[in-house]
Amino acid sequence: MNSIIGVWLFTSIFYQGQLIDPPNPKLKIYYTFQNEFENEIYYYRTDETGFCRRWANYEINNNTLTQTIQKTDQENNSNCGSDPDMQLGNTSTTHVEIRDGKLHLYLPLGEEEIQYIFDKLN
Repeated sequence: MNSIIGVWLFTSIFYQGQLIDPPNPKLKIYYTFQNEFENEIYYYRTDETGFCRRWANYEINNNTLTQTIQKTDQENNSNCGSDPDMQLGNTSTTHVEIRDGKLHLYLPLGEEEIQYIFDKLN
């Protein structure tokens, strides 16, 4: 899945059969796949100061993305630690696919599933 390499911007959600805008338009999430084994998540809100950033090792097998957090930014907001995706050593497994040039992450939402959709920037 070499087409995943690059910078992706969170642009929409697919939930309960509908494509919708992000619930908080001030939230900016960038998902960067630097190479075949490292990625970065960086997010912030345009109406607040600070940010959250982390780096992980990842692999993709059969459209399953497994990633383990290796490093967090020392300048992260103090509340970043409450996000499991910002906790050192945390490992997550997520269904992922690239469809129509967009990155789709399938995330659990209670008993349901939600897709975060990212557009490639480069």
